[in-house]
Amino acid sequence: MTNSKSTLLSDHGNALEAKIYASRPGIATVTKIPDHVEGVAVKVTVIGELGEGDYVVRSVRAGTKYPARKMEVLFGVVPASVASNIEGFKSDVSENRRSAFEAGSCIWLRTGNEVASIANAVRVTV
Repeated sequence: MTNSKSTLLSDHGNALEAKIYASRPGIATVTKIPDHVEGVAVKVTVIGELGEGDYVVRSVRAGTKYPARKMEVLFGVVPASVASNIEGFKSDVSENRRSAFEAGSCIWLRTGNEVASIANAVRVTV
């Protein structure tokens, strides 16, 4: 398993904003990548092995007029019972009809101006 991934938290035009969340404290770190040409980039690293029910996600708001929102699962597995309780969860999207969201998959949310969070998850900051 790859234990780190690089991703953007924001772009220079403020059309993209993202936050990193983990299922529990201490399973991931976020470090800034200096002088990234596209905006504020970070490296997300998992510490040790993930346990059952552990996950790390990137919550994204992209766009300015009608901002799209989603959560990208970076590591671990987000159970559908957790995903379906995220404010703005789109149950009518076929990609959201699954029992779990594995690393590499997305949880699609309704449009909105705020980056979504997950209840009981912790925000991992730089």
